[in-house]
Amino acid sequence: MKNRGPKTKRADGGFTLIELVVAIAVLGIIMPVITATFVVIVRNSPAVQTRTDDSRSTRGLSTWLPQDVLSTPPVVITDGSSTPGYTLAARASNCASTAGTNVLHMVWQENVGPNAATLTNFVANYRYVIVGATTQIKRYACSGIGPPPYTNTLVRNATTAIDGSSVGAVAVYSGARLAFVDVQVVTASGLQVLIRAASRNPAKVLGP
Repeated sequence: MKNRGPKTKRADGGFTLIELVVAIAVLGIIMPVITATFVVIVRNSPAVQTRTDDSRSTRGLSTWLPQDVLSTPPVVITDGSSTPGYTLAARASNCASTAGTNVLHMVWQENVGPNAATLTNFVANYRYVIVGATTQIKRYACSGIGPPPYTNTLVRNATTAIDGSSVGAVAVYSGARLAFVDVQVVTASGLQVLIRAASRNPAKVLGP
């Protein structure tokens, strides 16, 4: 029978010197990359948040304005009348219970009702309004038969707080033809936003 000596216990774990050297070398390679990525993320986060806020602040304007311009005949109105077209100068609204100063006033007509027999005037009026310590653009919409003002006014916030000193609408011509209507605003963060829309209504009255 073989005499077996006492078993020696395996030395308890730990890293060898070579393993430690390799680990330190790998960390030396990885850490600068991780640090650089973290710094880029931290630096870019405020800019991304600002762009997101700017986008939200003009969401209503960029949604409704193209649709309203699309419906309005390409005629600029300068006498303050209720003729279908665009008014870019200061004027009273065809919608009742409005506030603020006109940025862009649009009127178009449609034949509605049974057999499209009723000529109805539609109004979309964008006005900048002082709300507390801030300025916003509000969209006033209404419709009616006969002369204005119309009392079924629907009010929506076209923007959140903006720089009210830089709001404006401009008619852009191609020769003698009105090609676009531009509305420019400056957001609370100082970003200039230009929204351009074009009319696709060749007549004063939209068909049924």
